[in-house]
Amino acid sequence: MYLSRLKKLKEEELIYPLSEFRANKQALEDWKKLVVFNHFINKTMREQARKLYEQAQADYPKLKTQIEAQVVRWFWASGGVGLFSLEPFYFEKTDGLRVKSSKEIPEDSDNKYQYGVNEKDEIIIERDYPELKGKFKGECYETFYFREENKIVSYHF
Repeated sequence: MYLSRLKKLKEEELIYPLSEFRANKQALEDWKKLVVFNHFINKTMREQARKLYEQAQADYPKLKTQIEAQVVRWFWASGGVGLFSLEPFYFEKTDGLRVKSSKEIPEDSDNKYQYGVNEKDEIIIERDYPELKGKFKGECYETFYFREENKIVSYHF
């Protein structure tokens, strides 16, 4: 059975060698065009991302002032992986514990989160204070959520 299949395949190769060669050549050409196109798109997207990154870095003070002006209430949270994520099913996937919120300012900010909410009670600022030592103690990561009609633009610093 195995030999008959091999024989059959070889016969088909003899019958269709030119058309198969042309098809393979066309597929190779299409693949080359696709690779060049993807490289162009990826290069363009990288350039756009770099420009957005550099613009956000330059605009940090302005963005911070603008978002903090919208805050009507601050609160703290401790433990876990945060209270808010734009990523769908984030808390289910991380299998992490949600944090416990508190209105009181903690004595030590290590492993704590500070949230600012707007008048609609939506989180618009998240400050993540990791456990840092030395000159970085008290530093935090900041995420700003600018809510528009159909989207949320976030900046993570």
